[in-house]
Parts: sequence; structure tokens; C-alpha cells
Amino acid sequence: MSVKPLSPLVLDSVGVFGLNTQANASSLDHRWLVKADNVMIDAEGRMTSRKGIRQVTDSIGSFPVKSIHNHKKTDGSSLLLYTGDNKVWKQDTSTIPSTSTVQTFAGTPQTITNDNWQWVQYDDESVGVQAGHKPIHYKESTGVWTDLEDTTNYTANTGITTFDPSCVLSSFGRLWAAGISEDKETVFYSKTLENEKWTGTGSGIINMRSVWGFDEVVALESFNGKLIIFGKNNIAIYNDPFDPSATTFGLDEVIRGIGCASRDSVHAFGDDVLFLSHDGVRSLNRTKIQDKMPLTDLTKNVKNDIIKNILSSSAEDIKAQYNTSGGYYVISFTGINETYILDFKSYNEDGTPRISKWSFSNLRAPKSFLALSSGELYIGRGTKQATGAATALNSFNGVVSKYDDYHDMDYSGSTPVYSNYQTEFKTVWMDFGNPYTAKLLKKFSCVIDGGREQDVTINWYRDYSTQGDSSTFSLTPVSTGSIALFGSSSSLYGTAKYSPLFFPKEYRINLSKAAKVVQIEMINLIKGFKGSLQGMTVLAKEGKIR
Repeated sequence: MSVKPLSPLVLDSVGVFGLNTQANASSLDHRWLVKADNVMIDAEGRMTSRKGIRQVTDSIGSFPVKSIHNHKKTDGSSLLLYTGDNKVWKQDTSTIPSTSTVQTFAGTPQTITNDNWQWVQYDDESVGVQAGHKPIHYKESTGVWTDLEDTTNYTANTGITTFDPSCVLSSFGRLWAAGISEDKETVFYSKTLENEKWTGTGSGIINMRSVWGFDEVVALESFNGKLIIFGKNNIAIYNDPFDPSATTFGLDEVIRGIGCASRDSVHAFGDDVLFLSHDGVRSLNRTKIQDKMPLTDLTKNVKNDIIKNILSSSAEDIKAQYNTSGGYYVISFTGINETYILDFKSYNEDGTPRISKWSFSNLRAPKSFLALSSGELYIGRGTKQATGAATALNSFNGVVSKYDDYHDMDYSGSTPVYSNYQTEFKTVWMDFGNPYTAKLLKKFSCVIDGGREQDVTINWYRDYSTQGDSSTFSLTPVSTGSIALFGSSSSLYGTAKYSPLFFPKEYRINLSKAAKVVQIEMINLIKGFKGSLQGMTVLAKEGKIR
């Protein structure tokens, strides 16, 4: 009697399409994942882990850091500003971790009651706005913080007694502001190059009620020489906003029925604008062929999850940034600790970016983000001070961290404390091309590039069962150089100043039992080194039809 050969299920491109929780897992291509926690797709199209979270500032106390701003100084250097505990803090990099210095305001400052600031900069001055507050203003040449208030601001629009915009834009040579408590339907613009002057020749208003009816302005953005005004339920696009008094300035298009769910979700990159609508992340993209701006739903493959997160979150707790260097858009529902990554380095066949999730413990849950053009991604963390017995359990120090290395790191005083973190992904249900025949599962193999000292758990599930079998192994790649990340104490400079060089290696485990369809789950414990999955193969012997 002839022996049936082993049939390989080769999964070289497993997971490269990213996360899909919208479709049935039994009907998807193996290039989709039904779970993708702390995973990324690298430049070579391979699945790898996210980087670690490294604390860079000391603590401001048990309060969330809810906004971060990079003030570019006239000498070319940068000044990191961040907010928490109803205060503005400045980073002092002369110590490790950096010292957080609270800023004081000149004159008789307003009472700040929240930290949800939006920041812009023009010349050597930075301005922050948030709902229910006068704008705050920092001038580098004097080093003075003030409330930005021109007593003649309000004559441009009768009925305005307090200039307290919730959103701001610095573009086209002036400031634009909207979301004033007493008039949420009007956009104000300042004089050219006099950004503190909101009345007089050169300043003015845009009454959006005459454009889209009753709606509130949520966010402002500039794109392709146009002014984009986002309402809750509509979007207006204006041509030639460089001189709003000119005849060429005018309404180009109104997109009705689709608006913006969060001010801090709006980010321009390249030839596009990303924002969170009430049913997912969308793209506002103008092409050379089309006269209008088509909208693209970028999160349709996780649509129900995104809608649920929107409904469970307040608008001010939704934070996003686009990382130009990494080519991805990170959006976090910070109040419920749900963070999604939209990878734009390449697109799927359905026109969507590859999506994964970042999973954080409560201690490291993000509260704000800042992406710099140089590639750095800063993350504000912390929770609000609790009271009584709940303090120790529910309050975490407010710090600014950096997306870097492959450890989640905090400081205990001046001593770094390193923590491991876990990546996890789960494939769709796979049938070897024959859903009716049982397969005797024999072996699993995978090729992983790098990942020294990672502990890997492989779980396999059979025939749609939630109960699976498991096996573990450790990564021991062939390497050159020392494993010392920052050099060896036995030599003057160290044999490995940055990190050793690792090479791909194949790892195998034995499988067991029979199944018509199988699902693979891989869990990696990251301990300081990057590892990339090159491919996976499941070997099985064909059994009976059942």
C-alpha cells in the first residue's frame, strides 16, 4: 500500500495584508490576519514587532500628558513642550531622564482646566488652543508665556465676548481659528504676519452657516493650496486662501453627510489628508484626473471595531499622528487604550493600507502623540490622579516617551528599568486547498530573521475550535559581534557599539492530530532584539474525506 506524501501549506506572505476583523475568517486569503497585536510590516514586506516605548522625561505626577509640541527655535534646535495637570511643561535635556519644568504666565493668566491643547507655530512663536480657553502664546525671543488676547478681537463678529477657539491652523501667512464657544459655525482669520490681530484690515471671518447650514467646525487643515474646513457632518474646501479678500478666494466644494469625529485625527501627508469620520479613517485625496476630492474609507476591514471605539470615546481622547519616516498613521482611542496603525508603505489589493494594532499595558497606555519630520515619534503617557485606596492601582506617572529600541523602558529614579512586551498574531482558517479532506498535521516550520532571546509560542487550532494545542521554542539565531548593545567593558570602544548582526534561521516543531482546516497563532516575547518572520510552512498528510 502506497504511503501518501506530505502536503505543504506554504505561507511565505502570511499576514502581509494586515488585520481584517470585518470578513469571515474562514473565507479570507492567508495574507490576512484576524489578530495583529504589536506587529508591523517592515520595509521588505515581512512581519515584525513594533518598537519599544522608552521614557525620556521625568514624571509630572500621576496625570496624563495630553499634548506634545515641538517648538523649532531660531538657531535650528528644538524645544519640547507638553501639557498635563493643567500646566505647560518644558523639557530640559541636560539630565537623564530629562527634567520637566513647569512654565509660568505673565500678567493675570486664565485658569486652565484641561490639557487638550492643539499647537501651531509661526516664526519664533507658538500658540495653543483648546475648547473653553483663551489661546496661550509663547514667544521664544522673550521666553514669555501669555494668554493671547487682543481686546479688539470681537468686533469682527458681534456677540463674541470671549475668544476661545478649539481648533487652529497656521497657514497661508496667517492664523485661522474656529470652534468658539459662542459661535461654533464661524472661522476667524488674523491679519497677515500679525497673528495676534483678529480685527482690522486683513482679518475677517467665514460664516459657515451660509455654506452648510447648522453644523460645528471641528478642525482646520491646509492641503494642496486649499483651505479645508471640517465640520461634524460636512467638509468645505476653499480655493486660493492666501488672500481671503481677493475675488479668487471662494468655495470650491462642499462634501455633505461626512464630517470629522476628532480634531486631532486630521493630518496632511504628501498629497493627501487623513481624518477620522464617524464610521472610520478616511482619505481626502485629489488626483490629477478628477476635479473633485473623492473620499476613501481606509479602515473598512476593521469598520465595526472602529465604530465601536468611536462610540466608546470622547472626541478629545482620540489622538493621531502621521509618521513620515515610518510611513504609517497611528490613531489611538486613548480613553479605552485601543491603538491602530495604518501602514501606507504599500497598499492592499482593495486600496486600503495594512492595519495592525499596538497593545499596551495600562502603565504605558498612550495619551498623546507627536511625530517629527526627522522620524521620531513621541508618546505622552499617564493617568489622572486617583484618590484614596484606588491611587496605587489606577494612577500612573505622566511622562513623555519615545518609540525606540525593542524594550518597554521606564526609569526608577535615574536607573533604567527594562520590560519585555509581547507580539501576537493569528491567521485565518486555512484548508490546504481542500476543505473536505482531513489532514494529519505533522510539522510546522518558520524562518525568522534575528530576534535573539525571543521566546516563541505556537498555538494551532483545528476545525474552528477555540481550544488548541501548543508548543514553544526560543530564538537562537547565528550572529556576528557581541550581544552587548552598547559595547563591551573588555575593550576600549566595544565590539558591538549598536547591536550584533543576526542571520535568518529555520525553526521546527511537531504538530499533532487531524483537521480539515487549521489556524496558526504565534506569540513572541520581545527582549530587546528585532525579529522578522520570513515565512511559515505547515506539513500535513492527506487523510479521509469527512
